[in-house]
Amino acid sequence: MKEFIQTILIKYKVLIFGAVGIAIVVCIVMSIASCDNASYADKYAGVFGDNEPFESEKIQMPSQCVSAVLNPAEFTALCDNLTDLAVAHDMICMFGSDVTADDVRYLVRKTSSDEALMSLVQDIGSITQLSEESRLKLAKLAVTDVAAVGFAEGAADAYPASNGEPYTASLSAGEVPLLFQWDSRWGYTEYSGTMFGLSGCCPTCLSMVYMGLTSDTSMSPYDMACIAYENDYVTPKDGTLTIFLSEVAPQLGLYCEEFPSDESALVSFLEIGKPVIINVGPGDFTDGGHFIVAYGITDDGRVRINDPYSSLRSSQTWEASVLAQQSIGMFAFSCA
Repeated sequence: MKEFIQTILIKYKVLIFGAVGIAIVVCIVMSIASCDNASYADKYAGVFGDNEPFESEKIQMPSQCVSAVLNPAEFTALCDNLTDLAVAHDMICMFGSDVTADDVRYLVRKTSSDEALMSLVQDIGSITQLSEESRLKLAKLAVTDVAAVGFAEGAADAYPASNGEPYTASLSAGEVPLLFQWDSRWGYTEYSGTMFGLSGCCPTCLSMVYMGLTSDTSMSPYDMACIAYENDYVTPKDGTLTIFLSEVAPQLGLYCEEFPSDESALVSFLEIGKPVIINVGPGDFTDGGHFIVAYGITDDGRVRINDPYSSLRSSQTWEASVLAQQSIGMFAFSCA
């Protein structure tokens, strides 16, 4: 009798666990079937499973359900459709725990309807030579500025480059050329712990100013970066020390005059033909610190700039007051 009861219990356990297992499978299948997007079902089947939740200060990814409803509420706008949700998960995996909700939303918005751009972002996310922070910055550059797409596409194969290439174009007298730090001739070289294309704004600005004042194209952004390295003006991960501008200028035959961030002074220098390198803080140009070149005034009093990181901002003219408000330092240049 005892053996008979044990046999019955074992059979019931098998049936119970089997029923529970079937119920779980049915729930998952129904959840997937309810999705309008089959690719989402393929992507998420088992992805979250038993994984630990992804958490940071601004992002929390769930771990229990294939439907993967995002929490907290700041992701609600992102989750209008399941494709965006899948892309968001990819972004977080590629760029690490420091990526913010705003970063994810921005990348999703820019890539969700552009397969080629999404593929490029995925390629950037796999460049192991770059830190997660640098990969994110490069991805945002690529989706923001179409002129930088070619540079971003070549990064996986070309970075880090051992040397930069010269600037070979000719210049008109007084022409301040628009040079980009992410130009493939020098942008893949190493600078300040990452690629020059992401951190070389200051040397690029000085190169533009030097060429504009002297018409000598021998000092490319890469050459300026070498001077910065040789004289210890390069920080481990924060770009270039500002004193690079005033201390290196005499070596180049230039005179550098630092002046308070004042719109009237800025306009006055530009009106007499002196280009101005502006160190800008958070605002229209950067979330941290950045250098741009102001080189002229329009007929209606707006300022022409060359932004070494953005073809879009370089194509616009700017109110002098806006530049002054966002500036943390201004440097006027002339030939010594």
